[in-house]
Amino acid sequence: MAFALRASTLLLTAAAAAVTAVSEGDELLEKTRARVLDSAHRLPRYTCVETVARAQYLPPLGSGSTCAAVMARHRQDDSQGGLVMRDRLRLDVAVINGEEMFSWAGARRFETRDIDRLVGGGASGSGDFGSFLLSVFGTAPEAIHYKGLSDNFALFDYVVPITRSNYRYRSDLAGVSRKTGYRGTFSVDPADADVKQLVVETDEFETGDKACSVRHVMDYQRVELGNSDFLLPEVSTMNALYRDGGESVNTTHYSNCREYVGESTIRFDDSPSAAAGKSHAAKQGPKPLPPDTLVKINLARPIDTDTAAAGDEVTATAAFGHETARIHGRILRLAQFMIPSPRWILVMNFDSIERGGVLQPLSLTPIDGNQPSPFGALPKDAGVFTFGGRSDLVLDHKFHSVWETR
Repeated sequence: MAFALRASTLLLTAAAAAVTAVSEGDELLEKTRARVLDSAHRLPRYTCVETVARAQYLPPLGSGSTCAAVMARHRQDDSQGGLVMRDRLRLDVAVINGEEMFSWAGARRFETRDIDRLVGGGASGSGDFGSFLLSVFGTAPEAIHYKGLSDNFALFDYVVPITRSNYRYRSDLAGVSRKTGYRGTFSVDPADADVKQLVVETDEFETGDKACSVRHVMDYQRVELGNSDFLLPEVSTMNALYRDGGESVNTTHYSNCREYVGESTIRFDDSPSAAAGKSHAAKQGPKPLPPDTLVKINLARPIDTDTAAAGDEVTATAAFGHETARIHGRILRLAQFMIPSPRWILVMNFDSIERGGVLQPLSLTPIDGNQPSPFGALPKDAGVFTFGGRSDLVLDHKFHSVWETR
């Protein structure tokens, strides 16, 4: 009888502890929800620099022939196949009234609401800045369950069904945008009730789509904007798993986040060249270079593939006739391909020139930078250059190219 009483006491104690843990989890969840929603509702217009490292991998051996088989193999062994391609992007992203708008880093105007127009395809995703958090904490609260403590963080799981989801995907640039549900986990620091990490795993995509599923892992931090701090992403990783077993991995780092205090209406119709011309309209510089002028260009600042990214500004010297001047442009693509042989492909253009202390618009077309491009359609003023090699490389003043004015 005494043993039965002790067993009953232990069961009652365990049950009480479980109830207490659930109660504590519910209390922490309410505090976290309040902090997330408060941060989202107070969030001012702001901008950050996004640096995105992207990689694509071949299907591993034995990856399967259906999404179910591919996903099952990936759960057992998440190692990737051979590297196909890697590149890096550097963008400015502005978040205004919940909408994301993008430009190359340091550009004078935000150029598009569609990131694919800048990055030229490849896997890309959005939602890091708030839509996932708002969906999880704002529209599906009854689907959250407390799982206990893990590494001193409180762990919860959740489900956002398709009826409440704002997650949209498309399998390629011309594909139809579709909505899907998702599920995952998030961890919370009990000390301040802040979300530290959010994991998002999509439902399996529809039959016929190139992708099977996508998994996002987002690490959050508190960032001071103006006179207050807000919950913003710090690092985000997106893994897309495809029906053939291939995989793409995007890792995004966010930096230099600050309140956006630009003009109230963001314009999308001014090119950098036009802006350069307008900003110096009051000064009279030398006459513009006539059409069909040959210009030899040498880099004034090295391009190191270990750190450089599409979106970075390019500074070079331009020689034409008996004159030399400083010109400015931008990297449009910088990627390494491993198939059929290792090679780097650099795409860049130039849009302005400094002459007589005046910055003038410049329009050039490449003479020797017209090699085949794997990136699809590119601007007419873009030069494409290929360099063989498996390792990183550094292009300095010894690299030159010839262009022609239009």
